[in-house]
Amino acid sequence: MLNKTKNDLYKTKISYRPLLMKVKSAETRQIKTSDFCNDKLILTVESSFGLSFEISEGWIVGKNQQVQKKGLWYSPGLYNGEKCIPFDSVIAKTLEYYSCVSVGEIIGKTVEVYPDSKNFLAIVGTEMTLSEAV
Repeated sequence: MLNKTKNDLYKTKISYRPLLMKVKSAETRQIKTSDFCNDKLILTVESSFGLSFEISEGWIVGKNQQVQKKGLWYSPGLYNGEKCIPFDSVIAKTLEYYSCVSVGEIIGKTVEVYPDSKNFLAIVGTEMTLSEAV
């Protein structure tokens, strides 16, 4: 049995795939930046092992057509009397990636998360190769 365990150990490889986690809740928090306080969307996600993480960043394709990690800044406006998120925001792009039209719809969904270079998790909001995550 020891040899089988060693063989399994020696064959273990690095995984470059995103982690799959379930979104448990969403809330906003005021974050102080320089001279202003801005609201940021915080998603609480849970791993298959029952570990919870708070995510406030997302991987999206930026204006330079490269995958970038950006903040989930929450700044809705009113449109026909309803609160709406700008269509070009990181939150909107991430919601669309998971076929959601509102923040509430992402609760309970399984999403992909991937760490940045400092090992902070961010939600994947675009098709990407993981070598693009910087």
